[in-house]
Amino acid sequence: MYVGMGLIQNEHGVWVVRRKVQKRLQEPVARVLNNGKERQTFLQRSLGTKDKKEATRLAPEVLVSFRKILDEAEALLAERPSRTSLAQSEIDRIAQFHFASALAGDDEFTREGAKVDEDGARSIASQLTEAGVEYTMPFPLDGHQPTYGLTNRQVTKRDADLAWWLPIMRDALTRGNISMISETMGELLNRFHLNLDPKSPAYRQLGLAVLRADVRALEALERRSRGEPIDTPPIVHLEPNAEQPTPTGHALRDAFAGWKKDRKCSAGVVGEYERACDLFVQLHGNLPVAKITRDHARRFREALQDVPYPRPGKLAKATLPELVEWRRTNPNAPKIKHKSVNKLFGGVQSIVNWARENGMITADMWSDPFHKMQLRADDPTGGPFEPNQLQSLFASSLFTGGEPPRGGQGDVAFWLPMLALLTGARRGELATLQVGDVIKDEATGSWTLAIREDEDAGKTLKTKASARTIPVHPELVRLGFLDLVAAARKRGNDAWLFPPVSPSKPCGAKAWTKWFGGYLGGLGINEGHKGLHSLRHNFKDALRAGSVPEDLNDALMGHSVATIGRRYGARARHAKHRHKVIIDRFGMAQLVEAIGKVSYPAIDLQAVCWRAR
Repeated sequence: MYVGMGLIQNEHGVWVVRRKVQKRLQEPVARVLNNGKERQTFLQRSLGTKDKKEATRLAPEVLVSFRKILDEAEALLAERPSRTSLAQSEIDRIAQFHFASALAGDDEFTREGAKVDEDGARSIASQLTEAGVEYTMPFPLDGHQPTYGLTNRQVTKRDADLAWWLPIMRDALTRGNISMISETMGELLNRFHLNLDPKSPAYRQLGLAVLRADVRALEALERRSRGEPIDTPPIVHLEPNAEQPTPTGHALRDAFAGWKKDRKCSAGVVGEYERACDLFVQLHGNLPVAKITRDHARRFREALQDVPYPRPGKLAKATLPELVEWRRTNPNAPKIKHKSVNKLFGGVQSIVNWARENGMITADMWSDPFHKMQLRADDPTGGPFEPNQLQSLFASSLFTGGEPPRGGQGDVAFWLPMLALLTGARRGELATLQVGDVIKDEATGSWTLAIREDEDAGKTLKTKASARTIPVHPELVRLGFLDLVAAARKRGNDAWLFPPVSPSKPCGAKAWTKWFGGYLGGLGINEGHKGLHSLRHNFKDALRAGSVPEDLNDALMGHSVATIGRRYGARARHAKHRHKVIIDRFGMAQLVEAIGKVSYPAIDLQAVCWRAR
């Protein structure tokens, strides 16, 4: 049923906001959403209600969020225009990079293998044996850990993974099934700053080249496992060969004139881009776009960082070199923000990339000289809490049984920070937890959180790698988290654990986050942008302090990895069960062991107690 404003009812009678994505924006929208899809034909979000009046009230805010996604896609399209062709030299370079990276990853794995602590796995096995619990280990544990190199267990596991994965990829190559490397293709294209149309012949040609490189890399790793000395080739540089001749025509101002004529942008955007090009020309001259190098880009960025704000008097009309010179005698004067620097820097970058896509740069091995050179903006999450800040937060009345603070939404105020501290999960992952996401692992008896996607329920994840299973920390059990779940279970397996911030309340999580920021301010924690996400940084540091291996650390955090070595053991699963891949890869016992190593010396967790709101 459709009632306007993009509102429809799904098969369960729940109202959903749905908007068609223009064909030209479908690919960049998929990149903005980072959902692993090649194209996104519709934007859709459940409103979590069957009441038409309530749905009509909630829909406008969702439509505004859709508009922001479409605006980001428009910006991506301007920054990285779609291509339908690649030179053979570009294809060869990308395939060579993939092959060399795979072998380099294996080098690192072999070199650092002895540093990976397997005592945890042995401890778990010993405890299970003493308890009389029957279990099987897919790979045998060693009696000791060598000073250098891999343990027998690591070698056995690596060889088993190769024996499983290599036939699959050979079969894919035989069939030309490049879908097996679709994620790898996406990572490589992003690495080379390319936006290649997945339906173009060039995409299929590149896919076959990368698939061949993937199989060759796996075969090389197999030979290494038999003791053959297979060298790792140099990783090809992502920049063009400096000795390669480049054309001399088509200066930057010519490119701007062509861009301005081609694009239908507002006067404000045109003015910003023109200002950016003027500043670049003031510093370097009106260079041919093909002659612009990374050194030019770096010096432009550094000069922009010297621009003062405000610019009174003569400074208002000063050139960029004059402003750089003025800065030498006025080093402490206020500067423009990083965001402004990046906007000007990105303006020239967009013009240069437009020139490439429109034939003004014809060198086969050219690549964007501005790629990944923008300033890192101030961390919107403010980084981790300092030890004294952690102490102040978790010694406050909210966590020691005091009266529930106003605006904190009862139990939400206590449990969201505690869960963020002891699981490292994102706010959106915690706010969308349902009773059915808290699962007991029968083999180990451990309780776990399933971080998974469910579009029908309004549960979305940042990336595919975000889907994961996190064991419930013993401190959460002690504090009564399972009691909270048991109480919620009376409302059904699909019940939200935290209704006030769940998808059924579209503005709830945002409002709660604002409240939490105010609560931190009341404790004197006013530095930067500290907030709930800061606890995710603390969790990452706690895993490091516990010597949890990097690949396991990344997996528990929901971070993506790209190398073949890190892909060992991965198993393709339907999206519904993707959160279980981490269990296949590491085993529940190792996950439980890793979470058990998370501790915070600055916090007296024994003084923390939950007072049900």
